[in-house]
Amino acid sequence: MKKQEINRLWVLVNKLRGAFDATELYKIMLYALLFKYLELKKDEIDFYDEKFSLGYLSLTYGKIIYSGNLVGYLTEVENFYNIEYGVLCETIDPILYKADEDSVRHIFESIDCIEINEQKDLYELSKLIVERMSLQTRRELSYHYTSESLAKLEKGILDVQKGMKVYDGYCGSGLSVNEVAAGKGTVYLQDLSVQAIGVATILTLLSDNKIGTIKCGDSILNPIPTESGYDRIVIESPLKISYESAYLRFLEEGNVLYSNFIESETIGIRHAIAQLKLDGMAVAFVPMGILFKAGKTKKIRELLVEDRYIDSVVELPNGIIHYTMATTALLILKRNRLKDDNSVFMINARSFFENTKRGCSISDEKISKLTEIIKNKKIIKDISKKVDANIIKKNEYNLCPQQYVMENPEENIVIGDTEKLIKTYKNLKKEFNILEDKLEKIRAKFI
Repeated sequence: MKKQEINRLWVLVNKLRGAFDATELYKIMLYALLFKYLELKKDEIDFYDEKFSLGYLSLTYGKIIYSGNLVGYLTEVENFYNIEYGVLCETIDPILYKADEDSVRHIFESIDCIEINEQKDLYELSKLIVERMSLQTRRELSYHYTSESLAKLEKGILDVQKGMKVYDGYCGSGLSVNEVAAGKGTVYLQDLSVQAIGVATILTLLSDNKIGTIKCGDSILNPIPTESGYDRIVIESPLKISYESAYLRFLEEGNVLYSNFIESETIGIRHAIAQLKLDGMAVAFVPMGILFKAGKTKKIRELLVEDRYIDSVVELPNGIIHYTMATTALLILKRNRLKDDNSVFMINARSFFENTKRGCSISDEKISKLTEIIKNKKIIKDISKKVDANIIKKNEYNLCPQQYVMENPEENIVIGDTEKLIKTYKNLKKEFNILEDKLEKIRAKFI
């Protein structure tokens, strides 16, 4: 692909914004890439029809070929690739039904004009489109777009080997699970949003990862069935997630670890552990608040530490999700840790990232260095440290790495819960203001 060809595509986007909702415009582009993919694979698929080549569609869509014809063709794609019925069709059908046909033809023509000879080019272009779709319409999306930096870091940590089963129950755009699988593993994707799963399906097909199951649905209540569990799991549950207590009472024991606890913030973590093979590994992307909050969340942290499910905690910088300043972390989870190792490896990874206009990023070189530290549990001053479970217990099961790895002359400081500290600070500030007022009144008498 040439840079000028990609730039022409973004010019087209600007021209057609009056005719389309921005999200819908980018989705039609993704489906155009899917049709291009089928052209490249035509010798391998038995249902290929030349009428659905981009060249033919750019001339005939809305004249000879209509939205119903495209939906019928996509149904054949679903059947061939073992994709749940409707996953592809239900995303695009409402868009095509109301879309201006001339504009749709224009999109098909523009994609067809881009010189694409290899499948990897399709995949790279699809990632650019999904990123732009998310960044420009993020308030409308029911899922966040994972930055490529985060996906590459997750890939380095999980280190998928050939034949492994890789699962993501909150797949969103599908970038993370496909980057993690890296053409070696079989992917299993699920998301509650039909719009998200449609996008994720296209990314998966273009990535050329082997498809196990792609399903639209609630992964907590109705996960993809598995007998032996998954080798690798990536979980990026929404940063603000809340389930009703009544909802959580329907949880089955095999779906979620500690299913008797009516608590929603850690549900993605508990789901991941429950779906792991005994020798498997999961990476959970979580908001920082989970690591120090009091109440039910603290109780879950206690259980996870005492039962040795948390192998490592990686503190990430602000802005890892583009155009947000949310503080986040990665939890590395294992089911079969050494019985004599009750420690948690803490890593403050903030210094490995660089600030950008859109948030922050990490170079491939620094990803390699960071993953080496994590895998080998290298202890580095102010960066990483093994922390005994007893120390974590004294600190109210606070799992914020920075609290442990930074140099401190005092040993075994009890950090406590951050919410308690904030409350104490506010009370002291109030008392200070009262004393200051009294002092001012006393001073006034002598002036």
